[in-house]
Amino acid sequence: MEEKQKRANVIRTIVSSLRLVVLSGGGKYLAFTFIWLVMGAFTSFTAVFQKNFINEAAEVLGGSQTAWGAAAMWLSIWGGVELLVALIGIVSVKVQYRMWGRVELFVQNGIMNKVAKVKLAYFDDVKTHQMLDFVKGHLEDRISRVVNAATYTLHAAVQCVTTGLIIAHESILVAAIILCSAVPSVLIRHMQTEETYWDTMKNSHENRFQNYVSWLLYRKKYIKEMQFYNLFDYILGRYDQSVKIMQGTQEKTMKKYSAINVLASLINYAAIGVSLILIVTRIYKGQLGVGSFVLIYTSARNLQSSVNQLFLNLLSIGDEGRYIEHYFEVMEYEEEGGTSETDSGKGQEAGRQPDMPDSVDIEFKHVTFAYPQTEQTVLKDINLTIRQGEKIAIIGENGSGKSTFIALLTGLYQPVEGEILVNGVNIANNLPLLRENLSCTYQNFVHYEMSVADNIALGDLAHEHSRADIEQAAKKAGLYDEIMAMPKGFDTHLGTFEEGGRDLSGGQWQKLAMARNLLKERAKIMILDEPTAALDPVAESNLYREFQDLTEDRTVLLISHRLGATRLADRILVFHEGQIVEDGTHEQLTKMDGYYKQMYHAQAQWYV
Repeated sequence: MEEKQKRANVIRTIVSSLRLVVLSGGGKYLAFTFIWLVMGAFTSFTAVFQKNFINEAAEVLGGSQTAWGAAAMWLSIWGGVELLVALIGIVSVKVQYRMWGRVELFVQNGIMNKVAKVKLAYFDDVKTHQMLDFVKGHLEDRISRVVNAATYTLHAAVQCVTTGLIIAHESILVAAIILCSAVPSVLIRHMQTEETYWDTMKNSHENRFQNYVSWLLYRKKYIKEMQFYNLFDYILGRYDQSVKIMQGTQEKTMKKYSAINVLASLINYAAIGVSLILIVTRIYKGQLGVGSFVLIYTSARNLQSSVNQLFLNLLSIGDEGRYIEHYFEVMEYEEEGGTSETDSGKGQEAGRQPDMPDSVDIEFKHVTFAYPQTEQTVLKDINLTIRQGEKIAIIGENGSGKSTFIALLTGLYQPVEGEILVNGVNIANNLPLLRENLSCTYQNFVHYEMSVADNIALGDLAHEHSRADIEQAAKKAGLYDEIMAMPKGFDTHLGTFEEGGRDLSGGQWQKLAMARNLLKERAKIMILDEPTAALDPVAESNLYREFQDLTEDRTVLLISHRLGATRLADRILVFHEGQIVEDGTHEQLTKMDGYYKQMYHAQAQWYV
């Protein structure tokens, strides 16, 4: 997206836009929109009605009694057509409003559904964020512009033909002059829209930064630190600087084309002036009636406008089509399991609940991984087998590969080399089985602004759980009494979106995240990433004491910097620079003069 993208194919863009309108259920409204096309001819012939009325009116003023009827007829036709065009325009606005509402909802839902399924690797690429910002922020407007532009193109084409013939009937020379005068405006607008598009693409990161700053300024979790460090002036200064960059680019483009557009307008007016002089000369010679002056003046303006609209709408379709192509490009992003929008319909069986095995074994075979868009290898030749029921502690310094190992194990990323097997089947082809048998508490779990009960229920939405199930999970996590002390208990809203909502402490949120994990009782594998990071010593001690009861016969992968927790495990994996350098029990590893022994004794001295 850093390179200039060519204008989209006009026909393909129109077809794609109409397809989205039809898929959104707006096709019935679209059919009415095209009724307006026939009004292009009526609008052109309005000038003819004006001409005939004025000629007949001139006859009346000259004393002709027979011209009254003709004058009244042409005036009635003229007024009737104007009224009809106005009424169709009013109805068309209402119809389009309903149609674009459907399209907007369809597009936004489509994008959100897609983003929820695409491979996580896409989000490691800046281009993905740029693409998504363009699509989710502008697409529904772009589709409406394309369809409107297509309609106006046909409308303008009808007007060009009919108006051109009307003028040519009066004077072929005048028709040629008017047509030629419209060319400079078209060329200038072409250059301006192209430069504006590229400016928008180039500064998309500034728009994302401004949205980010807005998020910082309106969220409680950031306000405390910003107030303490007095960061508001600094942050607002960065925001203002970003706005000035965008405004500066826009103003530069506007100034560049302002004078040129004025020149193009002068050419248009000069062409009309010359045309009127030619017509007045013929009227003076008695070759045309006085109504021809009004016809040429009105039709000349209409012809210039319709020529401009015809080509500018074609250019607009090409410009806006690039955004629509971005949408379809996003919809082609590969999803987990290797599907995309085009083939997702073929894999409906992937959503089928997998058969539940008695045990789930996982094997890493020569797994190597590097994050997309980077050259640094994060995991190197990992070979490991995890048997059902094992309690495994994973330790290592920051950046050693622990979190990446978990991301691969949960199927969020795929290895660059090697394979991960779930019960002997490659994880890429067995994600439903893995996810059905996996519960996970990430270190950076999300604080959802909804009720306490809903927050816990998120841990297993694939199955219905009673309030008793949710309360039992909270009891196991040690949060039940604290929840019941709240005014609305499990119905208490967390966050500030609803009146009466409240927030939790860091330790309470950690217990709630644990309750989500424990709700999924049928899961055979439990992942706990720093489960005690925000807990007080008493709560941490209680968790360790009840660890065996909580985990039962599940496989447990426990990531912790607090090495006291490793004594709960019957196996310890030590990560260092992307490799498993030690693998054994606490007793075995403390007898070795290795990384685990050094780290364990380094922490132990603080508790002796």
